[in-house]
Amino acid sequence: MKGLLFTALIILLGLTVQAQNNDRRGFKGKITASEVATLDAATNEVLVSATESTDFVFDGRNITIGNDVYEIVTREYDGKSVNTFKTTKRRNTFVIQFIPGTSVTVMDESNDAEITVYKLD
Repeated sequence: MKGLLFTALIILLGLTVQAQNNDRRGFKGKITASEVATLDAATNEVLVSATESTDFVFDGRNITIGNDVYEIVTREYDGKSVNTFKTTKRRNTFVIQFIPGTSVTVMDESNDAEITVYKLD
């Protein structure tokens, strides 16, 4: 009986670890943004705005924005449309929000004065 209980516990633990890994890695694809704006976080005032094409590549473990690579630490989904990724890049922590068909928002947690918003095509 103890052996059966131990086996069930090991299987449950393995499924839990696999589910956590799939939650982080299970998001893949490529999108393109046509406009980018940098906002002041306190006032939502546009500091810099430009029309430029920017590619986003979600490869499961990383998010590549232009030439910058952000390693995905966690992923949360609000149940409606917002995917929020907590990422790291060179020891800094970034929060990236992806709303399909609308925008990608990048916030640097160490410098929360500025927010970069990309409008999707």
